[in-house]
Amino acid sequence: ICPKTSRNLPVTRAKPDRRIARTQQSLHRSLNTLILEKGYEATTIKDIVSHANVGRSTFYAHHGSKEGLLLSGLQHLHTALLAQRKEALAASAGTNAPVLAFSYVFFEHVHEYRDVFLALVKNPTGPIVTRKITRMLADVVRHDLRSTKPEGRTDKVPRGAVVQFTVDALFSILLWWLDHNPKLSPAEADAIFRRLTLPALAAAGLT
Repeated sequence: ICPKTSRNLPVTRAKPDRRIARTQQSLHRSLNTLILEKGYEATTIKDIVSHANVGRSTFYAHHGSKEGLLLSGLQHLHTALLAQRKEALAASAGTNAPVLAFSYVFFEHVHEYRDVFLALVKNPTGPIVTRKITRMLADVVRHDLRSTKPEGRTDKVPRGAVVQFTVDALFSILLWWLDHNPKLSPAEADAIFRRLTLPALAAAGLT
């Protein structure tokens, strides 16, 4: 799942080597294509480098393994979601910034790669992908809530419980959307998530 090609994700300010960027995009696109054609388990590194027209030594230098390539795509998404929160804070001048401002970008990204996402979570690799995504979301939510209100002893609900609840709600709505209501737009799915989650955050004193 490579977010670098998505028009909806924040644009990073850094200027990486263009050849490296093109190689990474080619590898991720090839992995996505092969997952849909053959499945993740049946796809080999040989398949990936052949499809991407990239040398095997180059692949190993950047990723080391097929799983490394897969998880690097999720790491790019993690960085983009944190960047989205920073942009929301900057736009609000640090006051009254929307809580969970990253969620719509997340739904949009998954929608763009929905076929790849479903192919991954519904095969033997599913637990690996799910754990990685939930850990990524927990980190983003933790940063988000911290910028809204620093954690303290006077919190109505332990912060860890709030983070866990929010991540579980987000992932549950995501799977419900993809499995049962795929015609909903990312904005509609995000609105449902926020409608259910924000009152709970308010009850915890975080909105």
